[in-house]
Amino acid sequence: MLGWFGLYQEAPYEAGSGHPIDFAGNAVLSVPVEGIDWTNPHPDRTDGSDLGGPGNTKNVVEVVFGILFEGQQQVFVTVVDRTPYRIFPLSNPARIVIDVQHA
Repeated sequence: MLGWFGLYQEAPYEAGSGHPIDFAGNAVLSVPVEGIDWTNPHPDRTDGSDLGGPGNTKNVVEVVFGILFEGQQQVFVTVVDRTPYRIFPLSNPARIVIDVQHA
């Protein structure tokens, strides 16, 4: 079962090492996710290359993955403007959707 929370951060960092996360955009929505199948060496996940999506939002700039350690994955969504967002689960396969409001 996946678990997560989201928050905007001024200066995101990699868990464990404390190294800063390099990002494009003006703000970062940090979404730590728990319950990832860390036994799979090549999990299916977005690489952030197709972010146009429905409506061609101009707010989301990129998705950056931080460390994956013991089932916990750091996900950073970089945006132009801090806007409301929602995060919700889907199943078969288990995954979350990060829905960021347009600027």
